[in-house]
This record gives sequence, C-alpha cells and structure tokens, in this order.
Amino acid sequence: MTANLDIGRVFNRIFELYTSQASIYLPTALILYIPAAIITGAILTGTASVLLVLLSVAVGLVTAFVYQGVVVQSVNDLRDGQRDLSVGELFSSVVPVLGMLIAVGLVGGLAEGVGFLLLVVPGVFLVTVWAVVAPAVVIERKGFDAFGRSYELVRGNFWQVLGVIVILFILQFVVQRILAAIGGGISDSLVVYAIFVLIASVVVAPLSALAAAVMYFELLDLQGQPAAAAAPPAPGTAPAPPPVPPATPPAPETPPDAPPPSTPPPSTPPPGGRP
Repeated sequence: MTANLDIGRVFNRIFELYTSQASIYLPTALILYIPAAIITGAILTGTASVLLVLLSVAVGLVTAFVYQGVVVQSVNDLRDGQRDLSVGELFSSVVPVLGMLIAVGLVGGLAEGVGFLLLVVPGVFLVTVWAVVAPAVVIERKGFDAFGRSYELVRGNFWQVLGVIVILFILQFVVQRILAAIGGGISDSLVVYAIFVLIASVVVAPLSALAAAVMYFELLDLQGQPAAAAAPPAPGTAPAPPPVPPATPPAPETPPDAPPPSTPPPSTPPPGGRP
C-alpha cells in the first residue's frame, strides 16, 4: 500500500525553500511577471477591452508555467543540499523545454477554464490531477503526455493534493486582496495598480510553483521512483570534458631469470691421502 502525501510536510518544505532561496525566487518572479502585471493593472483600472482580458489570461498562464519550470529546476538542484545553479543557469536549463511549457500551459489552462464553466467540479478535478504537469515536462522531458504522467502521480493522493491547492488559493487570495486594497487606496492610476499587482505576483508566485515542485518530488518518493539528477545542458553549451584518469606508474621491469650459481664439486683427496 502506497503511503499518503503528508500535507504538513509539503508546506514545511515550501516555506523552508521560500525563505532560504528568496534571493533566487523573488527576482525571477519580478522579471517574468512584469508584462502580466501591466496588463492586469489596465484591466483593474477599467481601461481594458475583451481582447486585452483574453491576452491577460494567456500571458498569465504562460508566465506561471515558465516560472514553475525555473522553480522546479531549482528544487531539483537543491535536492543534494546545496545550490549549484545561478538565476541565469536556471533560465538556461529551461530553454530546451520552453516551447512545450508554453504549449501545455495554454492547453491545460484552456481545459481547466472550460471545466470551471461546467459547474466548477470538472475544473477542480483537472487542476488537481494536472498539478504536477510542469515538473513532468521539465524533469522528465515529457510532451503532452505530461498530463497523463501528472494524473499517474497524483492518483491515490487526490484529496491531499487538492488540500494543498485549496490552502494555497486561500492564502494567495488574501495576500492579493490586501495588496490590491492598499494600491487602490493610494491611487487609481494604471501605474500604481500595475506596481501593486506586480508586488502581489512576486510575493505569491513562488508558493504555487514551489507547491508543484515539492509535491512532484514527494509523490515520486512515495512511489519509489527516482528523479532525474540534472537537466541536460541548453543548446550551445559545451558538455564538461570527461575526467582524465590518473597516470599509472609503469610496473618495474622484471630481470630475466639468472641461472642459479654453480657450486664447485667437493674436492676429492688424492689416492694415498696426500695432496
């Protein structure tokens, strides 16, 4: 019987990584979420069209999945207890799967959106069983079969994964509402709204991304499946040269066998006993 996902352990790991690696996760979120913040700020100030709303949804999905990819690589890098990759190297490691991350993000987001329109329940189901799609793409180099791989990992821990998602949703909603209220109280300009949307995104985005990464590795461990040690290098990166074997000193030469020393025959006294 497979053990169940420990929700408390998942959140302990999320906040441990968040606090210890904030210097990586917050600047990365700041870089990625600027376009989404500007578009969302325009929507909140009432200056958006329907087309801009659709663009905001698409940009948000793509940004979230790309950011998840970077965070997943970071968590995988930290599994040995130390950080080896810089921010630039984390971005480079995601480049080989960037197109697939964007594709699964758009397809998954569209399917989940339709599911929420159909009495909510189908959307909740899809969000849960596809919770670790991005890690499957980044770590296992899956394509669209990442959806099936995520379902395979989550199956048997559906309610635990849903519990993590619900708790995170409530936490993120509260933080975002507080920051939005502060921004609205200062000014109703697009710039102020965009700034506070960006702050909210930078603060809460690592939580969802870390949840996906931590649950992925926890589910792998529960099922006794090993995770990939490291991602292959990005295109154009030269692989590390193989280690040079240590020089072996030559074996000492063995001299040819020498004939045993000859032993003179014992002297025989002459006849008569005289020399």
